[in-house]
Amino acid sequence: MFHSSVYLYRIFSIIFFISVSYLLYSQTNQSNIRDYSQSIVQGDKSLNEGDYLKAIQYYEKAWDSNPRLRYPERKIEQIMILLSEAEQKKIWYEKAIQYGDAGYEKKNYSLANSFYYMALRLDPEAEYPRHQITEIATLFVDPENDLRFRIILIHATKSIDKKKYQRALGFYKQALVMKPDAGWIEQKMKEILVLSEKNLKSLDVYSRYLLDADNYLEKQNWKEARANYEKASQLKQGEIYPKSRIIFIGSFDSFNINQQSTFNR
Repeated sequence: MFHSSVYLYRIFSIIFFISVSYLLYSQTNQSNIRDYSQSIVQGDKSLNEGDYLKAIQYYEKAWDSNPRLRYPERKIEQIMILLSEAEQKKIWYEKAIQYGDAGYEKKNYSLANSFYYMALRLDPEAEYPRHQITEIATLFVDPENDLRFRIILIHATKSIDKKKYQRALGFYKQALVMKPDAGWIEQKMKEILVLSEKNLKSLDVYSRYLLDADNYLEKQNWKEARANYEKASQLKQGEIYPKSRIIFIGSFDSFNINQQSTFNR
């Protein structure tokens, strides 16, 4: 009888543990879905209003809520391509600095941080936003830093997966600003440089077409990007990637036309 009671108690405990775990998981999952949906709504709104800096921030929060969903990743990619053109990058870098300085003057350090980090996103080598972020760190512990760090690592990992090694280095430079004593970040940057060098040496004609096409795409040179993707696709007609990029350029053309008027305000 005693052993039977102990057995039933253990069974009940296991069932109770599973039930509680499922409930907590469901609540967490629902919270993630809610956060994702709200961030997407705000991101789309900011994008439609032409506020690209805020749009990126909202899409990144959505991406952090659920990194497996491609919608925020695609939106970030579209905006960053749009901002990769030299003149537009300069304009929006200066806007980010302006917003950051305004927040800093009002001692709204969290707001200032968000825009200084966005400035670094647009120019990873810029000293001024790096200096301001370091200065703020002596005055204020930003609760958003953990979120920013996770997002930076998501960007860096995705960039490595796509063999965008210079872009990955830019993200790890941002990570190093946040955690200057993290030796593993510097080690990761060294590994990326090795990967980049090996990649360049191993490229065949097909891969070189893709590399050139990707670089043209980031510079918004649609004609040359499409031409190189088409050359790559002709060499390996069974490969999906160059075909998908050609389709992407076609869809992005309409996005670019719809958004271009915002830049001319």
